[in-house]
Amino acid sequence: TGVQTCALPICSMEVSKGQTNLQNLSVIPFAGGTGSPEDPYRIQEQGTMDQNPFRLAPDCAFRLEADLNWSGWTLCPEFGGTFDGNQHTLNLSISSGTSDAPFGLFSTLLPQGRVENLRLSGQVEVSGSGTVLGSVAGVNQGTISNCFASTQVSGPNVVGGIAGENQGSITNCGFIGTIQQGISCGGICAFNQAQLRGCYSAGTITGTYAGGI
Repeated sequence: TGVQTCALPICSMEVSKGQTNLQNLSVIPFAGGTGSPEDPYRIQEQGTMDQNPFRLAPDCAFRLEADLNWSGWTLCPEFGGTFDGNQHTLNLSISSGTSDAPFGLFSTLLPQGRVENLRLSGQVEVSGSGTVLGSVAGVNQGTISNCFASTQVSGPNVVGGIAGENQGSITNCGFIGTIQQGISCGGICAFNQAQLRGCYSAGTITGTYAGGI
């Protein structure tokens, strides 16, 4: 059988000579790939504001090909695909304003979702009163592994260095950044309802209720 492609649910897409053409949407050009686990979309361009490939193809597979700066950001509400950071670093500068939705690189990582081998730096912040906030995901229901964050994370409620709330699996992850302003804060996650394994935190954490992990 051949490699299966991943259909984009929000827009039509044509890959030609390593470039991605999307109708009526601005998106980071891919450096190739079909979006399948065997042939992930390859990301090697800087991104700003609404250029969020995960939002456009939330069930597909992606792989980072270079260290990049991403700023602004349009939230990816739910992500059920895979994202391999390939040991590269995303330097983030993202803010949700007054949104009360879970917030991070991904809002909610679904049970089938997976993020691995990723390095994060920069700033992630929100001001909404009910926000659950994490560098990788606001809420993790899937699998986060081999991820490392040196981010500055700030929000008024639930704040975690990797995930705000963990309902899935977080393994072999580390946090050495700064967490501030939250009510419930944790270096890896603020609320854990599932599995944490092989993780460490050496960051600066301040909040009403703060823990190292």
